[in-house]
Amino acid sequence: MKRTQVVFSIAAALSGLAPFACAADLKLKAADDATTITLDVAMDASSVRASRQDWSITGPVRGDSIVSNGLAYAGGTIPDGDTSATFSLTDEGRLGTLVSRAQYVADGAEIASGAPHSVASTHIFMLDEGSGVITEGLEGSNTEVRAVVGGFGKYSGATGQVTQSIVGSNGTGGLNLRFTFTLKVTYPQDNSELMSRKAFPRRR
Repeated sequence: MKRTQVVFSIAAALSGLAPFACAADLKLKAADDATTITLDVAMDASSVRASRQDWSITGPVRGDSIVSNGLAYAGGTIPDGDTSATFSLTDEGRLGTLVSRAQYVADGAEIASGAPHSVASTHIFMLDEGSGVITEGLEGSNTEVRAVVGGFGKYSGATGQVTQSIVGSNGTGGLNLRFTFTLKVTYPQDNSELMSRKAFPRRR
């Protein structure tokens, strides 16, 4: 009788551990399915447009909206920590473009006083081969972690997050940024001809 109880107790214990083992397996599988991608982006300061024409003179006000563009390159293309503002935005080696649509969440005075975040933004990464990723999050003067909210082409249905860090500045006066994506793609599709490089040349 005691032996039977011991056997049942062991079985019950193993059964109780099954959900934890299953959860661990799922976590490992999710990690295995994740894709890591790094892109460097040189933001083009000449492409910036704002909802108020005098915003650059009076300083940004909470609620102001801006849009800007940048060129995307393979991770590591832009020298890390380069503050010489000599990196040139060229089509050589470019992988795509970035469109940033942002709204200020702090006034100029607050930003100057050290506000941790200046804008809330949407980033649309459009690769020249016709795929892309869309992210949402906050931006400031420090490294930020943003949410991946979707994608198209081979990144259709993408979820995950991206770490954004500032690596310097370029010849236009814009920032150089590095984006490290951790993605899980659920519905990869054929690349879109509509979102190819021909449809989105660099603004000059």
